[in-house]
Amino acid sequence: MAGNIRPSGDGYLVGTFTADEAISRGQFVYLSDDGEVSVADLTAHPVIGVALEDAASGAACTVVRGYCFALAGEAIDIRTSSELIVGADGRAEVADADFATTAGFVVGQALSDAAADGDLIPIYCQPFTSTNDYS
Repeated sequence: MAGNIRPSGDGYLVGTFTADEAISRGQFVYLSDDGEVSVADLTAHPVIGVALEDAASGAACTVVRGYCFALAGEAIDIRTSSELIVGADGRAEVADADFATTAGFVVGQALSDAAADGDLIPIYCQPFTSTNDYS
């Protein structure tokens, strides 16, 4: 179930795909070889967006880019850095020394602090490749 990508009218692009595994709201996802979406870890595949809601394996998964909410993988202080990469379990982490392990992919910008791992925070999801060196 690929395709069906459309502007939402609320500042983001949205598409509907089939989930290749169980996916939680706020996890970053990538498009797998069979055209389905899986939870991203960014070591092998670039992110296409963030899951808008929970999806079971084989079910429809709505994926968004632009203004949305993502699960934080750690405490995030936007006064220190707001550029995000994907950490463990498809969650947002700050692009710092770990940046070198992600093949240079920045997935967006945090728009609010996260107190801890598991917080759902507003972000602007705009995956791109960066040449910045955070090490």
